[in-house]
Amino acid sequence: LSSVTPADIHHARQAIQQSQGISEEESAKRSANIKKIWSDALPIAGSPAETYLRSRGIQGDPVSWNNLYYHPSLAYKEDDKSPWTRHPGMLAIVRDTQGKPLTLHRTFLANDGNGKADVSRQKMMMAQPRPLNGACIQLDHPIETPAGKLIGITEGIENALSVREATGCPMWVGISDRIMEQVAFPDDVKIVIVWADIEPSGAGLRAASSIKNALEPKGVKVIIEAPHFMNREKVDWNDVYREIGASGFDLIMEPDYRVYTGVEVV
Repeated sequence: LSSVTPADIHHARQAIQQSQGISEEESAKRSANIKKIWSDALPIAGSPAETYLRSRGIQGDPVSWNNLYYHPSLAYKEDDKSPWTRHPGMLAIVRDTQGKPLTLHRTFLANDGNGKADVSRQKMMMAQPRPLNGACIQLDHPIETPAGKLIGITEGIENALSVREATGCPMWVGISDRIMEQVAFPDDVKIVIVWADIEPSGAGLRAASSIKNALEPKGVKVIIEAPHFMNREKVDWNDVYREIGASGFDLIMEPDYRVYTGVEVV
């Protein structure tokens, strides 16, 4: 009889990391950096991160903003020749395909929270110690419906919070179009609603179509919602929510399947 030893597991993990270009030493360094930032994470309620989300039209209860936190002083550097600066920020936990924390997504904010920091890279994800494949920010758990479990997904945090409040739809955040189209959905998820961005490059709609093409042959129903009615080259669902409100969303979850946000779905 053969058995798997700790050494076998170590070598397998090392092989996976190396295949992703992540050495064991680099993985340990990245984990330490993430833990250092996480050690200073604070609740989002009452913080400049809450102020920021309010400035983006988000009205709900901060208690419902799962996996979102505040950091009082995130280090930032424009390039190798620039000095380090510090900014308050919003942190989001990025989880792997097993739901385990993988890394942190950072949004650098203005000191008072009324907008993002005046830097060129306002949103950045910390380098992950393990492969990113399939990972995302999970604001909610998929909800059970008569047709199977359902989850919505969109690119940005502000988008996802807007959709949740307007429709009651449980949401994941794909972070970017390229990462979103690689998100791994659990086998028991049978309905995925993709709330796509519209942009001149067409990347958001392409990512939505990629998700649909990958999942529908597996028996998953994929619904693509995009704000074409705004008649703009560039628009997302946070724009819709701020400018039109909940009336701009025509796909509304039935009361029994809505997530709690603190905002009444009408």
